[in-house]
Amino acid sequence: MLNSKVLLEWRAELFFYSFIKLQMNALSNTTVSKLADALKKEVINKIYERPEYAELMQDLIPDAIHSLMGEMDEDLTFEIGMLLFDRIELK
Repeated sequence: MLNSKVLLEWRAELFFYSFIKLQMNALSNTTVSKLADALKKEVINKIYERPEYAELMQDLIPDAIHSLMGEMDEDLTFEIGMLLFDRIELK
């Protein structure tokens, strides 16, 4: 059984999310697009800061090199991979 405080918090949270959803629905496509443009650089920076991004790229880049070039020397793969890692940018 829920106590009244938990129920009240749940209702307040539900109201808040319903209000936000209504606000988002009220925004035009142009406004949403402008928000995305404004957030783009900071979102990309946040992605670059995440260790998971580097880990993913360290896994994917050598795999992509091998699929394009076939098996090759590990040192060369690593060197090319590091250069590609520095050159690959999110749009």
